[in-house]
Amino acid sequence: MKIYCIKTYLGLVPASRNDFDTLQNAKLKDKEFYIIEVTKPRNIKFHKKYFALLNICFENQEYFNNAESLRHYLTMKAGFYNRIVTPMGEFFEPKSISFASMDETEFADFYDKSFVEVLKLLQCNGNDILEQLADF
Repeated sequence: MKIYCIKTYLGLVPASRNDFDTLQNAKLKDKEFYIIEVTKPRNIKFHKKYFALLNICFENQEYFNNAESLRHYLTMKAGFYNRIVTPMGEFFEPKSISFASMDETEFADFYDKSFVEVLKLLQCNGNDILEQLADF
């Protein structure tokens, strides 16, 4: 079961009538314990802002031939990668940044660390980039 909630002074409450109904119709028993996982859903505008940052970086660098390679590089430099050990040795792959893989809190951390790596790669301060991203 997945429902959206809003934090209020009363605690977490269902975000919509549909979420309320889903909770009411669940077969939850009184005085039983349940584990609730709290995640913050991703913001599509923030996701688009990341890709705008990636495009700005790609247009102002000369190391990468395509944006996908640049994205993988920045993702790993930001510390979001998996280490895989095989009989042939170890290798690393960038983690997925899909909506299913990261909630908003983790994505915000990823964005901040990626922004720092963009500044290092382009050897610039962030003011010009922030101006270009102001519309996102």
